[in-house]
Order: sequence, then structure tokens, then C-alpha cells
Amino acid sequence: MAPPPSLTVNTLPAQALPPLTRIDPRSPAVLQAISPPKKQIHSDEDLLKWKNSKAYADIVLFASRLGEAAVGKETRWPRSAAELDGSGEGSSSESIPRRKNTGIEAVLQLLQTLLRWTEEIEPKQTPQRFGNLAFRDWGARLEEQLDELHHDLLASQLHLHPFIPELSPYLVDSFGSFVRIDYGSGHEVTFLAWLGLLFKLGFFDQQDDANAGGASGSTSTEKRNGSVEEATQVEEALALEVLPLYLQVVWGLQDRYALEPAGSHGVWGLDDYHFIPYIIGSAQLRLQSSYLPSHFSSRSHKPSKRPSPAELLHYLPTSSSVEPSPPFPNLFTSSISRIHALKSGPFHEHSPLLYDVSTSVPNWVKVNKGMMRMWEVEVLGKRPVVQHFVFGGVGWIWEGGEGVGDVREEGKAVGGTASGQSGAQQPATRAPWASGGGAAATGLPGATQRPTTSEMPPPSTMSATLGPLGSARRGPPPSSTPSRGMAPPPLPATSVSGTAAPWATGGTSAPWAKKG
Repeated sequence: MAPPPSLTVNTLPAQALPPLTRIDPRSPAVLQAISPPKKQIHSDEDLLKWKNSKAYADIVLFASRLGEAAVGKETRWPRSAAELDGSGEGSSSESIPRRKNTGIEAVLQLLQTLLRWTEEIEPKQTPQRFGNLAFRDWGARLEEQLDELHHDLLASQLHLHPFIPELSPYLVDSFGSFVRIDYGSGHEVTFLAWLGLLFKLGFFDQQDDANAGGASGSTSTEKRNGSVEEATQVEEALALEVLPLYLQVVWGLQDRYALEPAGSHGVWGLDDYHFIPYIIGSAQLRLQSSYLPSHFSSRSHKPSKRPSPAELLHYLPTSSSVEPSPPFPNLFTSSISRIHALKSGPFHEHSPLLYDVSTSVPNWVKVNKGMMRMWEVEVLGKRPVVQHFVFGGVGWIWEGGEGVGDVREEGKAVGGTASGQSGAQQPATRAPWASGGGAAATGLPGATQRPTTSEMPPPSTMSATLGPLGSARRGPPPSSTPSRGMAPPPLPATSVSGTAAPWATGGTSAPWAKKG
């Protein structure tokens, strides 16, 4: 459908994308293929196989579809456990009429259980240098109750119980490394993979009374795959309800147990911990022409006090005649406000990459496109991150031959995590905003052919001037108050103008910004 005449090139409505391939959970061949997921990416050759695989394409497509389902829509405030079980009143965002989905409700209940654990497990009071050891107690409980959590989750769909061995490794690695006491963008990808596998299996297809037949209900393709409208409603709920509640859980873990950033690029990274909220959040804002990227770096986005994770998810900055606020809560603004709340000093000092986005990218369409491409390059395309991703027999399938070792044993042996701190480090890649080439301005990942490795933006010179990234611990940011993270690497000997990233030349504008 053509966009309304009022929409300009600076805005972009939701785009139609190909559907995600489904799995028939009752097929004898599928059931026979179930196997515990294993790590398979051990070399650059394996990385290339991964980037050309169907599993990679499906992860990108799933993230893209969640973003398109969120365009122009507000974050739905995470509901409490009482609201989920019907004993409490819904939030104001519940005024949006929509059909109840038993699968979505079950995932929200699971996440509420994990929130409760964080409240119950007190941080240890003994002096600890990196992270709080109580996080290992939290992780031990998750590992012990993993089967029970999945049996409760799948209680209304018993035919999915055989897939628990494939689902479990993704859920347990979605909340951080219990060995290293850290969290990073790789854990976020693993949670996306867990949701994606549930989606592929049709877990979210059947709704309330329509699911009365349970495991013995219809097995028709139409029933199993659901309608296009239903799939979009599910993806909307995943993007606007499930992912925000997941953020509330992991933000709470980061704060309560002082989790270290896993594989952080330090001050030159996008965010110490996350990437997905910036993709979904910029999609939420893609119809905005008055609230622009240039506004989010201002002090109006800094909360007067440090909000709780739940408060951040519906936080709106104060608007003024010169600095409008976003029209509704969204994951981009929530993430930016969290950075403002946690870090001291000027925004351009502690978050120079985001500051460059704010000052050089003119609209949310380009921010969204750039975030998606940067996620592919910096997260899915980096071996230190994806070498910890695991592949099973029916969900996310490895196409490059046999792997080595079981995921649980390997993780304990080397102390690795899903975010990728171990292994050879690779240079960071410059952000792709408005860089030209690749997809057209209205193109979206999944809608067109994925770029090959040779089509990706060329590597920056950052690693040459700053050394290997992702392995060092961060110290205080360049401000008067210390905070967790990795110290910003020394600047090159040559002068860098203003606050530009060290790979930029000529002023403070980002090198990927299109002139004129």
C-alpha cells in the first residue's frame, strides 16, 4: 500500500517483508532431527558459512519483521504479575484493543518469574572487584529450573515438549555469562533466537479458545502457520511487550549484580550492553518529523533522578518550545535516557558514537536503516560474538559440517559466553548511516537480498590507532565521576577535532553522513 501523501522521504511507514519459514512440530522427520544445540563457529571460514546461511538470514529477517511491526507504535508498559494473571488492573497502554495471545502471556509470565528471582536473590556484601557473585546463584537457579520453566511455558501445547532440548540452551544464555558475570549483545541475540524458534514452531499461533484442542487440535498448514494478520499481531506484541519486559529483566540484573559489559568496545561502542532496543526504538520513531535524532543528545533526556528499569520503559523527557519530546514511550528514548542516568559528564564524551548519530543523521529512517546494518556487521558479523551462538537440528541449523563439543561443557571449559569475549578480536566497522550503496533508502533487511561480505562497509582505521577492542575492561568515562566499563583508548597522536570519533576527519560530523 502506498504511504499517505503527508509522509515524506524523511519518514517511512511499515514495509511488507517475506514471512519467516515455519517448522511443522508434528512432522516425524522434524521430531527425529531434534538435537541439543552446539557451537559450530570456530574459524573465519565458519564465520563466512554462517553469514551465508539460512539461519543468519532468518535471524536478520525476524529482527526486521519485529521492527516493521513496531513502526509508529508505543512501548506497551510491562505488566505486573498480578495484571498477567488477571488479579490486577492493566496499564494505560492497555487501552489499545487487541486479542489476547496465550503464547505471549506465557512468555511474559516466565519473564515475571525471572524478575521475582532478582528481587529474592540478594547481592553478596563481600568486596568484589568485577560483578557480584550472587549473579551465579541467579544463574544456578535458572539452570536448575530450566526444564520446569519450559514445561510451564508449553503447558497448553504438549506437542512442543520434545523441542525443550533445543530451546533450553538459548534461554539459559539469554541473560549473561554466569562464569564471567557479564552481559553483552550476544546474549541479546540468543534471546531473539529463543523467541524466533518459538515463533517458527507455531507457539504463538493459537489464541485463547481457538487453542482448546491443544496438542490434539487441527494440524492443517493454515492452522499451523496462522494468518498473516495474526503473525503481525504476534510480532507487534513481541516487539512492544515481550522485548521491553526482557529489557526490564536484564537491566535489573545489570544494576543489582553489577554485570560487566561483555566484549564492549568501550567509549567508542554504541552501548555497553545492547543493540536491539536501538533497532526497534528507531523503527517506532520512523514516522516522526518533529522529534528528530538531533534531540536525543540534549540534557532534556537526562532524568532528574535515576529511574528504575520499569520507569525507564515509559519515561518521556520534558518538552519545550525548542526541544520537543518523543510523542510516546519507545525503546530508543528509554535506552538513551538510561545512558544519561547512569553516566556522568557531557553526552559527547561518554557516548561519542551516539552523539555522532544525533548530530549527523537527519531522520529516523536513516537511523533505523543504519542501526540494522551496523547490528549485522558489528554483532552478527563478528566471530568473537557469534562463535558462542549454538545450532540445533531443527531450529537454527548449521549448514557447514560437524561442530565440536557440547555448548554447556565448552562454556565452562573456556569461560566463554554468548557475547564473545574470547577468541581473536576483530576491528570494529564504521557505522553505515546514510553511507549510500547497499539497500535503497526505503529498502529493509529481509526485503532485498542480503549484502555479501564484500558489500559491507570497509573496516575503519580504529583498530589501527586504538589497538584490539573488546578484551579490555573499561575504567571511568571521561568525566569527574567513575562508572563501570572500559577506559577509552588513547587518542592517536594526530589531533582529532572536537568530539569526533578517532576515525573521523574534518570536523565533528560522522564520516558516514551524506553531505548536502
